[in-house]
Amino acid sequence: MLATKQPRLALTQCQFALLALVHTPVLAASDFSIPISVSGMLKADAIYDLSGLRGDRADYLATQAGSDSPYSRFHMRESRLKVQWQDAQHNVSGVIEGDFFANGTHSSSSIERIANGDTGRLRHAYLSGNQWLIGQTWSNFVDVRSFPETLDFSNDTGQAFVRQTQIRYSQPWQQFILSASLENPESDVINESGVQTYSSDTLPDATLRLLQQHSKGHWSVQVVLRQLSVTQNQQTHDVFGGGAAVSGRWYFGETTHLRWHFTCGKGLGRYLQEASGYAATFDGQTLNALTSKGGYLALQHHWFPTLRSNVSIGALKIDLPTSLQDNQRLNTLLSSHINTIWKSSNVLEFGLEWSWFERAQYAQPTVTQHLHGSRLQASMKYQF
Repeated sequence: MLATKQPRLALTQCQFALLALVHTPVLAASDFSIPISVSGMLKADAIYDLSGLRGDRADYLATQAGSDSPYSRFHMRESRLKVQWQDAQHNVSGVIEGDFFANGTHSSSSIERIANGDTGRLRHAYLSGNQWLIGQTWSNFVDVRSFPETLDFSNDTGQAFVRQTQIRYSQPWQQFILSASLENPESDVINESGVQTYSSDTLPDATLRLLQQHSKGHWSVQVVLRQLSVTQNQQTHDVFGGGAAVSGRWYFGETTHLRWHFTCGKGLGRYLQEASGYAATFDGQTLNALTSKGGYLALQHHWFPTLRSNVSIGALKIDLPTSLQDNQRLNTLLSSHINTIWKSSNVLEFGLEWSWFERAQYAQPTVTQHLHGSRLQASMKYQF
């Protein structure tokens, strides 16, 4: 993402807020001065769902029987604004970034009647310096550089995808970076009636990650340990869960590279994107962590310096006990994306994508129902 550099400024808090909105230099007397850059993008998406409404980002969990009517949708919700600054005197840098997905995957239909206004949300807000990071950003369990490049905001299923507030310490050594973090806990549990509950916990989630960077790309191994808890009738039930993942990006020459990610664990739940709500099951007396696993492969090839294509496939599997194998509960998810992106200038891109996904769910114990969906999507992205 291209950042537009600004001259060194002396800013008050009010002037900083104005700068984030209008990107106009403001000068004032202050006890300190910091260089600030503003960047972001405008992204327009034109979506045509061939087999049922799937949302502004593909909602794989919304794939249901009988929802085969086509739908069209235009939106700008992925557009975002980022403000960054560097305080060299105190060796601290900061980031604030937001987009317009606060209303979730399916925005309220009422907002489309006249003004079509979407609510903003906080993506990132953190400070970093001296190998420490404090604030909200990607979990230390997430390898962002291994993400598939898709026009669909959801990417592929089976993806480790969590942003949350954390305290992280990173120690570089030659080609390696070892990082550890304590992160915001949030149990995600399903009970025997299929009701999903989320609650705070006594202990923070803990992660550890080892990353190696080299001339061909990078690889990363990460683990997470979390405490899951449910309180009922003034009694708290706890169980520990966690998992491990391996991910990376590998270059084959100058024009082709492969991205990958594989995760497996017991009690992972929301750390795997579509497994949120399935970290554990609670039968009223016992809390049991659920095993889940997922991953993806994504291949990118540059035909020309201005033209590239991506092919990716992802999968997610949740092992439910027999008592929960009914009432359309999730079993597995599959997804695939194929796109071509044309870079018309340094700041402007156009893309076309076809995606397909399958939801396998339990119709009754040991009986699985397979449901499918697909969509066409065209996008324009302007980066500044």
